[in-house]
Order: sequence, then structure tokens, then C-alpha cells
Amino acid sequence: MNPLTLESSLSAVLGAAFPGTTIYTGTSFSELTPESQNIIVAVDSVTAQAVGIYTATARVKIFAPALLGSESYTAFSATLETLKATLSMGYLLAHWPSQDAPSLAGSYLQSISTAQDNHCWTADLEVTLGVLD
Repeated sequence: MNPLTLESSLSAVLGAAFPGTTIYTGTSFSELTPESQNIIVAVDSVTAQAVGIYTATARVKIFAPALLGSESYTAFSATLETLKATLSMGYLLAHWPSQDAPSLAGSYLQSISTAQDNHCWTADLEVTLGVLD
């Protein structure tokens, strides 16, 4: 199972939910724009559970500038809430690409952590995906 196809599939799902935000993949060589909100999708590992059945650990990161005032955190917080809903099993199953992607069997949001680092709000979400080849 190639993790790049899972990154691309997750990027497509998130791209539909966040039309004004650039979605980067972990293997992308594009430079992030520090003045705007960025989302990065990376599939760290894929583990075979049985023939044709895999689990994959995906990390989704949000970077948003921590500007003065509460508006920047409000926008970051709203994006985080939307991202949590987007990574739910129901949303992923409904919006998963049907072409050129492995079949999604389910998902589980493992963890969420937020921080402020180098004048940016950051959030790390880890999701486990069950996929069929």
C-alpha cells in the first residue's frame, strides 16, 4: 500500500472542506506561506493487518499566524473545529474519492494537540484510517 495515494485522497477530502486554504502533502516540495493558514497532510505509516486490509496513521497539521488580537485565534479555532468534523468517519466515508484511491473502511481520530510556536498557532491531529486494497 502506497502512503502517497492516501495522502492525495485525504488532501482531496480536505480541499473540498477548505476551499480557500492550501492543502499540502507530506511529500510536497512547495513552500508554506507564513502569512496565511496552511494545512499539511502526511501519512506516516501503513501497516498490513491481513491480505488487502491495512491501517494507516495520518497526521494533519494546521499552521496559522498568531497575530495580535483575538480574531486570528478565533479563525484558527473555527478551522480546528471544522477539521475535527471533516476527519470524522461519516464525513470521510461520504467524501472519499472513488477513483484512483484505496477503499476507506473506517477512521478513528486518535489525538489532537494545539500550541503556539514561533508566532504561529499550530494543531496536530492524528487519525487512524482503515483501508482496503
